[in-house]
Amino acid sequence: MNKNLFVSALALGVVVVASNARAQSFLGNDRYSPLPCGGGVMTDALRDQSGALRERDIVGDTLGPAGYRASDSQFLYLRMRLDDNPAPGGALRPFAWGFELSTDANHSTYEVLIVLNGSTKNIEVHTNKTTTLANDPNDPPDEPPVATFPFTTHGRTSVASSSRYGGDDDFFLDIAVPWATLEPLGVGRTAPLTVWAATSSNAAGLNGDFACHDGASGAPKLSTIAPPPTTLDPNVDTDGDGWSNSVEVTAGTDPNNAASKPSGTPPPLGGVEDPVLAGAGGCGHGATGPSGFLLALALTGWLARRRPSR
Repeated sequence: MNKNLFVSALALGVVVVASNARAQSFLGNDRYSPLPCGGGVMTDALRDQSGALRERDIVGDTLGPAGYRASDSQFLYLRMRLDDNPAPGGALRPFAWGFELSTDANHSTYEVLIVLNGSTKNIEVHTNKTTTLANDPNDPPDEPPVATFPFTTHGRTSVASSSRYGGDDDFFLDIAVPWATLEPLGVGRTAPLTVWAATSSNAAGLNGDFACHDGASGAPKLSTIAPPPTTLDPNVDTDGDGWSNSVEVTAGTDPNNAASKPSGTPPPLGGVEDPVLAGAGGCGHGATGPSGFLLALALTGWLARRRPSR
């Protein structure tokens, strides 16, 4: 769809079904970079949220993170690690899996929701211009969605061979959304933003298992479980210092100034591949602080470069 036509349709509140923007192929595992969580990479414990088990249970640790992103010239790719397959035999379960994005400094609200709706079998992109439930990740988004994409062309599931939580296969859920859809909403490749990942019983909000949150501690608040800011395109290094914008933003250095950069050796640009873990996941959550985030990235990349690609 022509970008000007898309913007005009968006202004009129028209739902755009972009079936012609087909995701031709998903990127390899080595192109995905972890999303941040607390002081490290995005993690979440097995069965930490009652009522959100199996395909609604986000799992991950420092060496097999729970959430990722990747990018190419056309698409943003988002990934979450789940304890079971959300689409066994290709048939989506009637739940929802989503990412809330805050494009400003206010971490008690989100501005964009990208959600896979298991009932409609579509990936939906919503704005959230009116807050109904303050500081609540279950705050319902604006309706109708500004764009929808069929899961059959813009989504996939695959076995996550790098972890086996609960002693059986874990699965990656991947979704692809065109940058042409996201950029008019303020979701760009290099702008700092905050990303929450969660599952849900329905697509009207996120109310299931939240990455970066222990379900035993009570209902989550957006501001208390907000990960540090990052950027969605892990390939961009604006100042050419070897450190990607995404890592610099999370570490608190200036991605536009080559003299401002984290200490140490930068991890590979463009993503790192998970090492194959023995047993049932559970590599621990010991990496904390910006240095822990960078250590997890560097160690994961170091291990990936020392084994054959899957």
